[in-house]
Amino acid sequence: MAVTSSLDIAVQKRRHEFIPGHTILARNAAALPVPVGGRQLIPDQLFALKYPDCYRAFLLEFDRGTEPLRSAKHCKSLQRSIKLYREMFVTEAHRRYFGLRANTLVLWVFDAPRRMARFDEIARAEAGEYAGRFLAKVLPGSARWREMAAFQDVPWMSCGGETELVL
Repeated sequence: MAVTSSLDIAVQKRRHEFIPGHTILARNAAALPVPVGGRQLIPDQLFALKYPDCYRAFLLEFDRGTEPLRSAKHCKSLQRSIKLYREMFVTEAHRRYFGLRANTLVLWVFDAPRRMARFDEIARAEAGEYAGRFLAKVLPGSARWREMAAFQDVPWMSCGGETELVL
């Protein structure tokens, strides 16, 4: 995907190491769906970054605006995904399943600022103390390589806009 490819390039320019999902999965003989409370959590991408003094893991979600913001209990929605990620953090299912010791964040990429703002409201309401582990940004409309490079320089915003992170 253009987002992860441009992220890999941006991270290398900053002299950090990009660790792709297939490397993490192979190390633990795991598949991408994470079992959480009898359900399957399927992020769009998994990767980690090695910084000079630590590692950080990321689960990446691409919101294409096709899922409802909220839904009934068994229907897929942003709200349901947030609740499932919260349960994953509470139970540390991702640590056991992927063998992760690094802090883990969930990155959400949106195609519209309004949808990202609604996500932010829902995440703050549903994720509780884990809301700071959800970061988001809006993808440029054209998603050409030139714009993707600039996209990586824009900080990821945590729910409520309290934290900014440049990978």
